[in-house]
Amino acid sequence: MRVDLNGAKTITIVPAQTKTLSSLTVVRVVDSQDEKKVFAVIDELPNTVDLWVGADYDAVGQWTDTDVANRIREIFA
Repeated sequence: MRVDLNGAKTITIVPAQTKTLSSLTVVRVVDSQDEKKVFAVIDELPNTVDLWVGADYDAVGQWTDTDVANRIREIFA
């Protein structure tokens, strides 16, 4: 599908950056019941990391800091 824009637009495309890290600093974990989502703000990363969403959110129930650490390890394994 082709989508024509209303005139020419300047779009900035950021190339992927690769980092080698042995640890991550979790600044904050947010539990949004309305969105059925738990996400983490990690100091070394530009975007938030979704930990549990939708059915996974329902399945995890009451999560702990240990659950968060294990999930982050799983995501970045």
